[in-house]
Amino acid sequence: MKAPKLRSIFRNVRTKPRQFSFKSRHSNEIREDWEDRKRRIEQGLPTKVSFGKLRVSSRVAARKAMLRTLLIGALLVYATYRMIIWAETTEWGSILEFIRENG
Repeated sequence: MKAPKLRSIFRNVRTKPRQFSFKSRHSNEIREDWEDRKRRIEQGLPTKVSFGKLRVSSRVAARKAMLRTLLIGALLVYATYRMIIWAETTEWGSILEFIRENG
């Protein structure tokens, strides 16, 4: 009599041994597509190849990234400017003047 197989608290424990299944790279679907392309080339029909969409999307992505970088840079410059103004109007201003005069 075999021991019953109970569910394990560990999820990665296998109850079945690992199996190997070979998937051929040369299946019928790929072969039909290849024959279709070969027939089109022999007949001189134009093939559907478009690289334009990829270039346009990469240009748009690059433009968006550049705008985002410029926006972040502008925000950082503005924040630095406001911090300098704040430092000059508070008690830090006298310390900065002292450093400027004696430094």
